[in-house]
Amino acid sequence: MRISPLHFLPLLIGLAFAPTQAAQPIRAPVVVYRGPQAVAAAPYIQSLAQPRPQSDRRANTTPKPGVMPLESRLPLIPRQLRLGAPSVQRTRAPVKPFFIMGMDRASLDWLARTLPTLLSIHATGMVVQAANRGDWFRLKNTAQAAGLTLALYPDTGLKDAYGITTYPMLVVPPGILERDDAGEGGP
Repeated sequence: MRISPLHFLPLLIGLAFAPTQAAQPIRAPVVVYRGPQAVAAAPYIQSLAQPRPQSDRRANTTPKPGVMPLESRLPLIPRQLRLGAPSVQRTRAPVKPFFIMGMDRASLDWLARTLPTLLSIHATGMVVQAANRGDWFRLKNTAQAAGLTLALYPDTGLKDAYGITTYPMLVVPPGILERDDAGEGGP
């Protein structure tokens, strides 16, 4: 049996191009977002690529550069929203009901009054104003024990997306908490 030189043609072509492919420089990363609040992803990717041993995870508490949880950056002060009269905003957007509040006395009183309604519609809370970690964790744990989910959230984007300028506010999609369902004045 005789092997034709054409059988070796794919192998020869592959070998001919191999050195040029290996010599290609690595491309620069693609920039997804560039702006004043942009944060490099490299520290996060590196930490995922190099897991620490179980014993080191809690011992090292020095913060790494990059995005830090909001809890570690308290106090959280709203920049676009201001405290106002509690209200309900209906939106056409297909969103899960959510509410915006601070940790001021007016917001906490509103939360206590509207808790049954918030639980019944499965609303999630965004806290846009918090003074310190101790008070935040107490509020978060108390809300969680009652069945309510709260998260710290900077107020950026709420004004543009929903036209919200004040808090506390409940945001609901169509069909939820209509006038006849709201009872006496609603939340």
